[in-house]
Amino acid sequence: MTQEIIRNHNMGLDYETEWIPVQLYEINNFGKNAMAESLQISWQNVLGTLNGEIELYISNDQYGQSLGNTYAINTNSNINDCEFIVLSHIHFNYIKIKYSKNNITSGLLNANLLFSDL
Repeated sequence: MTQEIIRNHNMGLDYETEWIPVQLYEINNFGKNAMAESLQISWQNVLGTLNGEIELYISNDQYGQSLGNTYAINTNSNINDCEFIVLSHIHFNYIKIKYSKNNITSGLLNANLLFSDL
């Protein structure tokens, strides 16, 4: 199952997701559990100075957080070479994505989280 986290966000605006659980319980009332396996982040049609960044935060409790990684947006598009983050052997409960536009004026940002049944 793929969960769309960010869909066609206007990259001329900063953005931060809510905390996203990496384990889902009782999907669609079928009693299935699922765990996040990978996160795909893509952008396209980016204009302006290509100096934006995406920060991926992790947390166990949604209060304290750690910066997992920072991804530079220094191309007009990464659609043919998306950022792909493997989340195997997860040792945290939540993730959050924070996008900072810096001098980017427009473009489209997308992020999808892939879950597999436990």
